[in-house]
Amino acid sequence: MLPQQNVTVFNKDIADVSQGIAQELQHKTISYIVIDPQAFQGMTWAGIGPLLHCKGDAMVTWFEAEFWRMKCAACSQNEHQAAEASGERLTELLGNDQWKNAQSAEELTKIFITRVLNDCDKTAHAKIKIPRSEGGYYWMILFTKAAKLADEWKKHVEKRINSAHGRDIAVLLDVKAGRTATLKNWIKTE
Repeated sequence: MLPQQNVTVFNKDIADVSQGIAQELQHKTISYIVIDPQAFQGMTWAGIGPLLHCKGDAMVTWFEAEFWRMKCAACSQNEHQAAEASGERLTELLGNDQWKNAQSAEELTKIFITRVLNDCDKTAHAKIKIPRSEGGYYWMILFTKAAKLADEWKKHVEKRINSAHGRDIAVLLDVKAGRTATLKNWIKTE
């Protein structure tokens, strides 16, 4: 008999619930954290850090272009309060001010990945570029302790994304959770 699968959705600010979630997950043998923000709203280390420190895997939706725009605004308009706030948010999220020297959106993503790997007891990651229907893209980044797991996840999710119906985030989460099955699993042959 398989254990009951529980999914809990919190409709609150991540900073308000992440510490409590992390404490609850300390008593679990396995967890899979999904951090799927609205662009970069709520993306602070204070909010996501406790979740990324949990044992188990974590997937983060990373809006590279939005972070790059925030970086450019922070660097080009230092005298404006909004730009200063953007810079402070980037420093808090990325752990230092290396973002100021980033020459591309990809470098910002690497700084984030490095922080998670170094600070959160994760040893491997895989990332998948997801095209947006309105143009552009975002990344799904999996952080785990096993390189093989990260590679397998990437292979399976990319296969699903390239299928006719696989771009829906719910479908991608089903793939990760092992809840999808092929027709041969449902048809008995004798």
